[in-house]
Amino acid sequence: MLIPSSHVLTRHGTDPRTGAPAGIARALGDPWFVRGAGCAAVMVSVRVLVGALLDLGPQHGAYFRGAGAFVVVATAATWGAWDGRRADRISGTDPTLRWLTAGVFAGVAAGAGALFLARCGAPVYGIGSVLFELTAGAAWTLLLVFVAAAAGKSATTGKKWRTR
Repeated sequence: MLIPSSHVLTRHGTDPRTGAPAGIARALGDPWFVRGAGCAAVMVSVRVLVGALLDLGPQHGAYFRGAGAFVVVATAATWGAWDGRRADRISGTDPTLRWLTAGVFAGVAAGAGALFLARCGAPVYGIGSVLFELTAGAAWTLLLVFVAAAAGKSATTGKKWRTR
């Protein structure tokens, strides 16, 4: 957690420690922001790496794309499993909605980040138009992140039920 969520705001609506507006300070303290930013960074990094590898060896494109998708899914599933284990210890918490919000943020942020890097000249794999990246591309990232995190959470929950 970057900023504790129980912080004191000044009467002008800013966080005295960071100077950030209240909404941003609260968002930085929420776990969904950290998860979404982390998954967006992984997605953009994978797209740049796959784009660079495709420039070097286009005949191995299927392997590169498959490995990139595996890295994104494994990251979200591992993080979801970790959340699932933590939620088991804390009664009344379910990280499913948190991961849905994180997936939406990751999708839009990954699309915007990929567009920015592509405009700067980086070899980003599968770059589309602005409309595509912020809608269909974001939906694909949301699907990868949310389903993988839910599967990771379910795997730990299933393990808990099998041990009883």
